Amino acid sequence: MKLSLVRSLLFVAGFALALVAIMPVGIQQSYAAPLANLTDTAEPPTRTPVPPTNTPPPGATPTTPPAATPTLPPNATPPPPPPDTGGGRPDLVVVKTGFTKACVGDIVTFTITVTNQGNAPARDVVVVDDVPPPFEVVGFSTSRGGINAVGNRVQADLGTVNPGDVITIQIQVRATRVSNPAQVTNTATGTTSSNDRDQSNNTSTITVSMEECRAISQTTPSPVPPTTTAVPPATPTPVPPPRVLPPTGDGSGTNPLALLALGFVLMLASLLLRRRSS
Repeated sequence: MKLSLVRSLLFVAGFALALVAIMPVGIQQSYAAPLANLTDTAEPPTRTPVPPTNTPPPGATPTTPPAATPTLPPNATPPPPPPDTGGGRPDLVVVKTGFTKACVGDIVTFTITVTNQGNAPARDVVVVDDVPPPFEVVGFSTSRGGINAVGNRVQADLGTVNPGDVITIQIQVRATRVSNPAQVTNTATGTTSSNDRDQSNNTSTITVSMEECRAISQTTPSPVPPTTTAVPPATPTPVPPPRVLPPTGDGSGTNPLALLALGFVLMLASLLLRRRSS
């Protein structure tokens, strides 16, 4: 009886091992856990804080803060005074600017700025500029009134200049020669039929230095031949063979052939015990 039980157990164990050995590989691997099976975890909802609302208690009367009154900075320039018709006086101011150095053949622009810094209109304003002989008048313009030139004498009739007005006169001249002495003065003078408060600022003078100004010779640089540098051929980088990863599974490393052989051995042992018992 015991021998029959051992024979049956050996046969069943061998058959089971053989069945496991011949089982498809896909079915065996289905029991293996995947290497990376990440489960997305839902993030908890984010609560947005609600700002508190200041609600006045019942019966309370809201108060409005008083409006701020803008103040001028200490260095702010006050607006020009309005024309004074009750005994004010004008103050005609003439300022001439331009280049202080000129070479023979250059075209130089002189700018004359006329303003009234008084508190009454300046009437019948005339500005005269007698350009000195080393220069030749080639153009002129004014932002108000009329302007003309006779020879080197340029005259601008500006009419009435109110307090705060700014009038710009431009005169273009060409330097024809070097004078002796080399420094030339150019004066612009303004006049008015009104009672000017300060006539010392009705005239403006600029001094110009006349020079020959020879052109600097420029040498053409010799062309430099291009330098050709040989580029060595690129050395291919060896690519390592791909790594063979072990099959994913439970890591037991069971060999199907070994299981199959062990199953046959057990079944063969069962048959031998059966023959001996018979």
